[in-house]
Amino acid sequence: MATRSINWKLNIFNVKQFSEIGKPNNQIAISTRHSSKGLEFEVVIMLGMEQGVFPDYRNKDKTHKLSEERRVFFVCVTRAKSVCYLLMSKKYTKDTRYGIRTFNQSPSIFWNDLYGACKKRGIQCNIV
Repeated sequence: MATRSINWKLNIFNVKQFSEIGKPNNQIAISTRHSSKGLEFEVVIMLGMEQGVFPDYRNKDKTHKLSEERRVFFVCVTRAKSVCYLLMSKKYTKDTRYGIRTFNQSPSIFWNDLYGACKKRGIQCNIV
């Protein structure tokens, strides 16, 4: 009896509907850069696109690690079906041993590489 019930339930779903069972509509998925591999999202928002944050300042002179971070960056960008937003801070304030200091930030080298490639190919790339 249970088998017939399961078979009946499976017959009323197509593959797309079956893959969405238990998923709420209009959901937000928060993910690390490394765990996004193989997934797709309508919109991707990448935070921390400041030089020294992504790529990490410790990997600046390590060619192999920098290449790996570049690969992860482009994997993340390609997870977006419609649009990808890259977000960075222009300034940040930090409590240091010398007191509270404000530091200017510059875009990640990956941001600059992507912007240059888009501009070269005539692809829309807005900076706000």
